[in-house]
Amino acid sequence: MIIEAKKRWDSFLTAKKQADGYAKESNCDRIIVTNGICYSIYLRDKNNCFNDEPSAYLNTQRMKNSYPILGEGCKGATEALFMMSPYWKK
Repeated sequence: MIIEAKKRWDSFLTAKKQADGYAKESNCDRIIVTNGICYSIYLRDKNNCFNDEPSAYLNTQRMKNSYPILGEGCKGATEALFMMSPYWKK
């Protein structure tokens, strides 16, 4: 997995493009973009690309089961924690 971390007050959602560049040079299956409080997890799709919308999202200050504003398929805190585990498999 690739983890791109930004300062807490910086927008971390725009950092995905930077992480995409790193992911192209590896065979990782996940990108995690964070500011230390919020975590967006992106998975490779069938075409071996990372989606623009996160697969799961975790806000440690407001944990929810889903975050529909981030995309219809965006799962919530529980799934995000599982996806961040080194033992997680699709």
